[in-house]
Amino acid sequence: MRIITSKKSILKKNILIIAVSLLALCLGACAMKPGPSGNNNLGTEFYMSAPGNYDSADTAIVISKDVANSTVTFMTLSIYKKYTLNFDGATTFYDKYGQALSFAQISEGDIVNLNFMKSSKRLNSLQLSSDAFVLSGLEDYELGSRKMMIGKEEYAVSGDVVIIGPGGQAELMDINDVDVLTVQGFGHTINSIIIDRSHGYLRLENDSFFVGGFIEVDNSKVYQIQDEMLLAIPSGDIEVTVSHLGCIGTERLSVEAGKEYSIDVSGWQGEAKKGSIVFIVSPDDAKVLIDGKQVDISAPVELEYGIHQMNISAKGYKTISKYLKVGSSSANIDVTLEKENAKQETSVSTNSTVSDNHIITPPPSVPNVSENIITSPTVSGNATPSTSGNQIPESSTVSNNTATDNSLDIISTDERARVYIDGPAGVEVYVDGTYIGVAPTSFKKKEGFAVVTLRKEGYSTRSYTLELDNISADEHYSFAELTQL
Repeated sequence: MRIITSKKSILKKNILIIAVSLLALCLGACAMKPGPSGNNNLGTEFYMSAPGNYDSADTAIVISKDVANSTVTFMTLSIYKKYTLNFDGATTFYDKYGQALSFAQISEGDIVNLNFMKSSKRLNSLQLSSDAFVLSGLEDYELGSRKMMIGKEEYAVSGDVVIIGPGGQAELMDINDVDVLTVQGFGHTINSIIIDRSHGYLRLENDSFFVGGFIEVDNSKVYQIQDEMLLAIPSGDIEVTVSHLGCIGTERLSVEAGKEYSIDVSGWQGEAKKGSIVFIVSPDDAKVLIDGKQVDISAPVELEYGIHQMNISAKGYKTISKYLKVGSSSANIDVTLEKENAKQETSVSTNSTVSDNHIITPPPSVPNVSENIITSPTVSGNATPSTSGNQIPESSTVSNNTATDNSLDIISTDERARVYIDGPAGVEVYVDGTYIGVAPTSFKKKEGFAVVTLRKEGYSTRSYTLELDNISADEHYSFAELTQL
């Protein structure tokens, strides 16, 4: 049978075929539309996870990383709000120069530029900001609530600064002056601070003989020894030297952050030893005071082993105050004073009669530490100072810590103004390493920094750095409960 098809029927059929083809092309295009990751479905649409899929961008700080759940939490720098994004195998990470990084190379506290899909909260790409500055390994700093001195450079501290400690996000008062930091920000404003090296705690046992003497920590900080001290000390491998009345001893510690350590110093008391120090001072008419008494530097000066306060002054020159540590039978000390209108720094060097001398410039401290320290060789380990066979290699160091009186009752803002530690109740309270009582307790207020340490047997020790104002008004603090061990 012959079938005859009209031109009108053929036209209708062709139109139908074209319509079906266009629908198929449309559906295919929709399937390839950039969007959320492959497991997410919005209505009947399917979105592929691939590089280049994003609709939003931001500059933010990395707050935390969760590898198990493939998420990163950020704080946006525009409005200081937190948000969390997911990442997957298609997410890319870059350094500030555009070179590829692994996710492990991204750290909490980093300032980053990122692209993401807002609807699905998927992170597409992350790059370390090329506009942000990064200053690492900082020890030479003084940190306040509004500004930070790094060496001689002043930076503003953002009111929403992000602090990253060993346990995650922290606060400014969690930072101790012995901590080593990394700071990041823009221009001269700091937006994030990372505590790279935190602190532990140290107490001395059987130290009655050494009370009134000095303890030097890590060749950089000096504290006058008080009864029942508890000091914050830097984590890592450090050296602790204790001295008084010609007796001196040194011990090395491997300190873990947050842990408490003790040194029994009873074995360091012995026969007093003395060293002969040759002073070479410029200008020639400069006066040298050791422990408050002027000494004749035209001949070698005999000093007991240990730490001594040294003051050098001359008319028309800037006076310098340092701590001098004597730990060898002989050493040379070279000091060149700086003219009052000169810009260069005071030159201080030490030249011992043996090798291995070096100069260290550590950070300026907050309270209770020395202004500077010049050291010559010390006695090692647990040996008594009179045992010459236990001496360590001789060395000389110079530090730059601000000298402060150890008393809690001086430079008070007002005779009646006090700082009250209200809680947690029942914990031992130490201020700048000195025991003041069990909370609730208080101490006289003075402008500046005060390190408050809380301790209780069976609990983790914690310390907080307070910045006290010069207003004649009481201040009250109540801290979080200590964590049980």
